[in-house]
Amino acid sequence: MNFTERSLVVGKGFQPKPSLKVIQDPWTLIVVNAWGQADVGEKITEIISESLTQPSVVDDDTTKLGVEVSPKLEPTVLDQMKGAILKAHDYLLKEANAEEWTSMAEVSLLRFENHSVQWVSVGKPHIFMRTSSGIEPMNYTPDPNWHQRQSAPLALQAIGLDQSPFFHGGVMSVQKHDQIILVSAGAVPTAFYLQDSFDLSKVANLFAEFLPKTPAWFCLLE
Repeated sequence: MNFTERSLVVGKGFQPKPSLKVIQDPWTLIVVNAWGQADVGEKITEIISESLTQPSVVDDDTTKLGVEVSPKLEPTVLDQMKGAILKAHDYLLKEANAEEWTSMAEVSLLRFENHSVQWVSVGKPHIFMRTSSGIEPMNYTPDPNWHQRQSAPLALQAIGLDQSPFFHGGVMSVQKHDQIILVSAGAVPTAFYLQDSFDLSKVANLFAEFLPKTPAWFCLLE
């Protein structure tokens, strides 16, 4: 699995550029879009990475954070990914935002194994898969500023924002020529869903025409 990313810097609106980290065996992509303190994205990525590379057990700290797993069952991959994100969420609430609210982060984790992708997201990026049958939305989070016709994107869902973050996630099969694209933007143009294939230059041009004053970010996985 390889990825290519591209940023669309237009207008006066600000949007942080997501940071990416890959964990091998199995190939897992960590995407963190941090808002606030300069170093918070790096810390969140570190917490999630360490949690994902630990033995696959659900400890007392993880269950206290809200991941419910039957004691008779092994934790699933989705349980592990949610637990990793919740540990980062706990760090934001108890340390980074302990005295005053300063930071939050949108987070997505995607794990590829045995011809499938498993993912968990809080907030953007939007995630789409293109198969021979068309384009399937995997994760889509509305942008409150887009609905108010403001040019600067804004996170609607994030860790460190509320006591309990809202998760999107699931499992989908992946075939040889399928593509997955991550999109961090206020909205998605209708023409995007008509693409025969994902090409970052063409996708960026579509968004530049649709959102001429709004920054955006794209990452293609194939």
